[in-house]
Amino acid sequence: MRNGAKSALGTMLLISVLLLAAGVALAVTPQSGAWKGGTAQNKPVSFRVVSGRNVSNFKFRVKAECPTGFTVTSIGTLPWSEKITNSRFSFSGSSGDSSIVIRGRFISKRRAKGVMRFSAANPEAPGRCYSGPVSWGAHKR
Repeated sequence: MRNGAKSALGTMLLISVLLLAAGVALAVTPQSGAWKGGTAQNKPVSFRVVSGRNVSNFKFRVKAECPTGFTVTSIGTLPWSEKITNSRFSFSGSSGDSSIVIRGRFISKRRAKGVMRFSAANPEAPGRCYSGPVSWGAHKR
């Protein structure tokens, strides 16, 4: 190998190491098909990856605490599809007085993780019930 080629290879390796050390993630194309997992609240999540480019049919269960001590649990399916961009996706939706935001990231071809936030009207008194950030993880089935 010539000195110029060695120098270029060394520079490329150094740049790769620096990018990884700086936390720059490389895009991951997830495997298509059914995925399942759970939340930090011990509730299930599941979804489908379509053609490695979209996430669809995100199913979730999450609970929110109300200021009065009451707990609201939401069970839902977001039936639409969201595009995967740079290994990430995001859903948000609302129905009546409830809203959900789900963010996810594919950390490998077979593993994903993320956070969801849910809020709803307090059924017992004025005000809202909040889940706070609830982490979740899933794997390709």
